[in-house]
Amino acid sequence: MNSNYNGWTNYATWNVNLWLTNEEGSYSYMMEQARTAASAQYPVSTLADVIRDYVEDNAPELPASIYSDLLQWAIQQANYEEIAAAFLNGVEK
Repeated sequence: MNSNYNGWTNYATWNVNLWLTNEEGSYSYMMEQARTAASAQYPVSTLADVIRDYVEDNAPELPASIYSDLLQWAIQQANYEEIAAAFLNGVEK
């Protein structure tokens, strides 16, 4: 793992993980998804897709502007496979 921001790839990755693990509802949902993905052929990429979709689907709708462009850019910078691997490490084997 490339440790550039508090042990995470970058700020966006750290921030997404922080929010997903600090709120009980999102944490429970992600752990449920991790348990399901653990049995998939490619668990990390399977869960990474779920996490990316969750983040993108819950992003606020903003009119075209510098702010919407920056938000979309930041969402794309997160390393979803790194976040998925961390959730999968929390799944009992």
